[in-house]
Amino acid sequence: VDVVRALGLALDPEGFVRVEPLRCETSVPGIYAAGDLTTRGQAAILAAAAGMLAAAALNTELTMQLAAEGHI
Repeated sequence: VDVVRALGLALDPEGFVRVEPLRCETSVPGIYAAGDLTTRGQAAILAAAAGMLAAAALNTELTMQLAAEGHI
């Protein structure tokens, strides 16, 4: 996928985007990936679950940033 190449994301040996398993963060800090880009298990329910993990991790990261800046 062109955007994966443009971002310079690390790939696993099978060519899928490499992510940290519990946070879905890629090799580029602040970029998260889920679903068909990251696994052979290409099913809607698996993609939805991975998307939820990525969204939760991103929400946590943004909340921590806002707290550190004194906005919340």
